[in-house]
Amino acid sequence: MNFFEHQDDAHRNTVRLVLLFALAIAVMIGAIYLVAVSTLASTDTGIRGVWQPEIFLMVTVGVLGTVGMGSLTKTLQLRGGGKVVALSMGGRLINTQTSDVTEQRVLNVV
Repeated sequence: MNFFEHQDDAHRNTVRLVLLFALAIAVMIGAIYLVAVSTLASTDTGIRGVWQPEIFLMVTVGVLGTVGMGSLTKTLQLRGGGKVVALSMGGRLINTQTSDVTEQRVLNVV
């Protein structure tokens, strides 16, 4: 497989992952909406019927806001590059003159 075939595969995988992410958000909105409507219908709020546009809008804004804020937070955290990613995963700087065989192996790989 050459570079361009790998690139095409990566593009297809990216599109698939984005679509699955959007589907997951839609399912989450639907599930939270159904819980909210059924909870409100079981109380004395006067809610009748399954379709309540105001509640759907509030749930949608809440879920999209939460997902958006989480994405923004992670984007800002990762803005620092590879060093920030390594440190966030528990990485540490390795001395190039180390006598530890495992650390030497890591230095040789990287």
